This record gives sequence, C-alpha cells and structure tokens, in this order.
Amino acid sequence: MEGGKSEERLEIETVKEEEKKDDNLCSTVAALGICGLFSLLFVGLVGYSIAKVALGSMNLFHCAIEPLIAAYMIVSGLSPLLFGGYGYDDDDDEKKSKLSLASITFAVLFHVAWVICGSVWTYPNFGKLNDVDFVKCDDYTTTGCLKDICDKSFITFAVATVTIDWIFTALGVVAFVFKLKSFFSRSS
Repeated sequence: MEGGKSEERLEIETVKEEEKKDDNLCSTVAALGICGLFSLLFVGLVGYSIAKVALGSMNLFHCAIEPLIAAYMIVSGLSPLLFGGYGYDDDDDEKKSKLSLASITFAVLFHVAWVICGSVWTYPNFGKLNDVDFVKCDDYTTTGCLKDICDKSFITFAVATVTIDWIFTALGVVAFVFKLKSFFSRSS
C-alpha cells in the first residue's frame, strides 16, 4: 500500500511541476505579447510624429488660409522628442523628483495650450473648405470666394491630427494626475 502512495505522490508532484511549467510559459507569452504591443505602439507613434513633421514642412508656405496650421503640425510632431525624457523619477533623490514633476507639469501645460492653438487654427478653416457654398476665387469669380486655401488632403490630415492629439492630451492629463497623487502621497 505504501508503494502505491509514493507513486501517487510522485504523480501529483509531476502534475504540479507541469502546471508550473505551463504557468511560466503563459507568463512568458503574455509578457512578450504586452512587450510587442508596446513596441508596436512606440513605432506607430514615432511614424505618426515623422508624418506630422514631414507634412507640416512640405506645406509650411503653401497654406495661405492659415499658415500656422503647418507650424502646429511641425511643433506637435517634434514635441514628443523634446518632452519625452521628462518622466524620470527617483524615490531616493527628492531634488530630482521635484525637478521631474516641474518638467512634466511644463510639458503637460505646453501640450494642452498647443492643442488648443491647433484647434483654433485648424477646425474653422476645415469648415470653410468643406462648406457647401465654398467657392475658390479665380479670374471670373472675385467676390464671395476664398482666394488663398490649403491643400484639402493636408488640412484633413491636420484635423485628424488635432483630434488624435486631443485624445493623447486627455490620456496625458490623467497620467499627470496620477503622477501628482503619487508625488504628494510620497511627500506626506
């Protein structure tokens, strides 16, 4: 009878070891999946920033209806590079932690203000170009028309960019609030 119990224990231990291997495999696959998603997101955001800078540069002097739309695109494409390293936080060094918080605060305020500017410059002009009564000025039409306009695909991309930037701004503000909460709970 004792031999049967030891075989049973051995069998149970073998099953437990296999379950641990399965759990480790699942954890590894999940970690790789999450890492892959973050990598894809990072590459996508870098490509998105490059596209904003490229299209803004190409249309810098070709959008007479509102020249600042192109400037908005360039700056909003470069701002992740400028503000990307401000997330540093060191629990042991209070001075660095405060500097990090001040830098993040500046970055969030700049981004919110810049997206507001982009909205003011982009949305009304997109509405003008898509108006049913829109008429482009030419040799025969000189009144009730728009003389200087933007490339329609550029201004459409600019509207999409401002909308996407609003989404990232909302996410950034939420993350900033959690950062503030963490900072002040640690200071107490």
